[in-house]
Amino acid sequence: MATRMFKRNLFALIGLFLVALSCKSNTEPDPLVPTGVSVTPTAVTLTSIGEAEALAATVTDQNGAPLTATTTWASSNTAAVTVDAAGIVTAVAEGTSDVTAQAGTAVSNIVPVTVTPTVSSISKSSGDTQTGTVGAPLETSIVVTAVDELGTVVGGQSVTFTPAAGSGSIPSPQVDTDATGRASTIWTLGTANGAQTLNVTLGSLSLSFTATAVADVPDTVRMVSGDGQSALVSTALPEALVVAVTDRFGNSVGETVVSFTVTSGGGVVTPTTPVTDANGSASAQWTVGSDAGPNTVDAVVTGAQGSPVTFSATANAVTAPANVIAAAGDGQDLVVGGEAVIRPTALVEDSNGNPVAGTTVDFLVTLGDGSLAVTQAVTDANGLAAAGAWTYGATPGTNTVEATVTGLPSVSFSGEGVAAGGYNLEIIQLNTPSTEVATAFANAKARWENIVVSELADINFSSQPIGANACGITHPSFAGTVDDVMIWVRLEAIDGSGGVLGSAGHCITRATGGTTVVGIMRLDIADLQDLVDSGTIESVILHEMGHVMGIGTLWDNFGFLQDPSLQDTTQFFDTYFNGPTGLAAFETLGGGNYTGGAKVPVENTQGGVGTRDAHWRETVFQTELMTGFIQTGSNPLSLLTVASLGDIGLAINPAAADAYSQVFTVSGMFRGGGVEMKNDIFDGPRYTVGP
Repeated sequence: MATRMFKRNLFALIGLFLVALSCKSNTEPDPLVPTGVSVTPTAVTLTSIGEAEALAATVTDQNGAPLTATTTWASSNTAAVTVDAAGIVTAVAEGTSDVTAQAGTAVSNIVPVTVTPTVSSISKSSGDTQTGTVGAPLETSIVVTAVDELGTVVGGQSVTFTPAAGSGSIPSPQVDTDATGRASTIWTLGTANGAQTLNVTLGSLSLSFTATAVADVPDTVRMVSGDGQSALVSTALPEALVVAVTDRFGNSVGETVVSFTVTSGGGVVTPTTPVTDANGSASAQWTVGSDAGPNTVDAVVTGAQGSPVTFSATANAVTAPANVIAAAGDGQDLVVGGEAVIRPTALVEDSNGNPVAGTTVDFLVTLGDGSLAVTQAVTDANGLAAAGAWTYGATPGTNTVEATVTGLPSVSFSGEGVAAGGYNLEIIQLNTPSTEVATAFANAKARWENIVVSELADINFSSQPIGANACGITHPSFAGTVDDVMIWVRLEAIDGSGGVLGSAGHCITRATGGTTVVGIMRLDIADLQDLVDSGTIESVILHEMGHVMGIGTLWDNFGFLQDPSLQDTTQFFDTYFNGPTGLAAFETLGGGNYTGGAKVPVENTQGGVGTRDAHWRETVFQTELMTGFIQTGSNPLSLLTVASLGDIGLAINPAAADAYSQVFTVSGMFRGGGVEMKNDIFDGPRYTVGP
């Protein structure tokens, strides 16, 4: 009985325990544990060493709800990327790494991190603004450094080195930056002295190095001027002895000693050891010996080819004057009251035709009511004596000056004084120009009619009309009278904008005198508005009208174009204009100091047919109107251009020239720019008419 009671009580207790357990399970939740980790951003790219970016981890429990839990971070490649306890990743070196975020023991997330250093700037580390010898490597290497945005050097980047035109060479155009972010090369300079440039690029980044190339050691010495002169015994020659020193590339070499030594005939040369200037020139003055006969001087540059250069001169004995000759200044026709370009110059000779120095010459105005600034002069070593400036009288007609040496017959100089307004240019527009172009033509016509004052013989074409299109462009027939020049102008399509602007020149010239009767001017309609907009239209039309009148187009007819460059384009020719009036004007403008070659220099290298041999040389005259280039701005019409028209037989007004200043030492740098007057010489049919 007792045993059964015990069992019943035991089962009851067990039941109560199970009920208690059941009640506890229904009222207490399971513990929360991490079951997921997500990271933002999901991938990272770092472009600078040391650059950092924070990762954010979100932990969720078994129910998908956010859970606050400790997250641990790890990098699979700490050589490239590190990560701290806060989830901040930092770039250490180029490469990749998987960064792991872990919560709990088995829940993690992986974020790929890439480190790609990107160059943000390049800088010069060494080698800029050096000075070196032409054709030789610079002493210091050219070095650039590449860095990222944080200033950390970046290796393995391809840098391109490119010398500018004429600026030499480098061993290889592409060089990779090294571990210090540097790329270097050796720069060998070009063969021309002066400024040179090396361009450097890395992707879209660029910079430039500059260097100054100086001439190599002296290689060649040559004679420039001063040979073959003569003077009275014990008298200085009129021109200095000049030599030029160049290196193996033809560059002028300065700071070089040239030794001048008298080798025969006695005499003295000073200085004996001049030093070449920046243009490679050195000069000395030579006084011939006391005995009549040949004299020589040697110019020596140690180690240079062509050394010694030998100059020869003749010492003339002193003799009595026997003859007076008009050497220069005769036959100048110009506006009344104008000043002659060439001063009356007399040559005094002895009975053997040798020049006589030290002789007094008296000059006197004998007709025309003009005046002379100086009326007495003494002959120099070449037997020449020049009067002062000769101003013609105010009345049209002949003006004369006589030069007299006591005991000898006098010699006369004459020229016609011509009233202004006698020269007429008739402009016939074959199609209608714009207002701006028409105004430019009117102004050019008025300007040339003020410069030239000739009244030329009228030419009547009634008995033998000019046929339609006979001058090589589309124009009507003509059977009227021309006084003094008629110009057909056609505005037409030539070769589009930026090409040949036009062409101009003579079609018909007079049989007597050789001056223009009928001229042609063609202008490309595609360029006219650009010329108007740039303000160069008036200079261009004035320039082209000058060609019609004979500048550059009639020189050869009168024998004034020497050594034309186009006779053989494979050779170099020092082309020049030797009309006496133009030469005198060149001297007046400062050409006496010109040492670049023959006077007056004509274009011989720039442009092609239609530019060379027909314009003043651009490197010498720069902005002058009649070079082959029209500058934006001032293009002065100089006394030289005016005087050259006098050489082809036109009466001129020298005072109508523009003020013009230029240092004529040697041929300077090519300037160009503005508007190139390329191929602007008319190359159509040519005719001659009487009288």
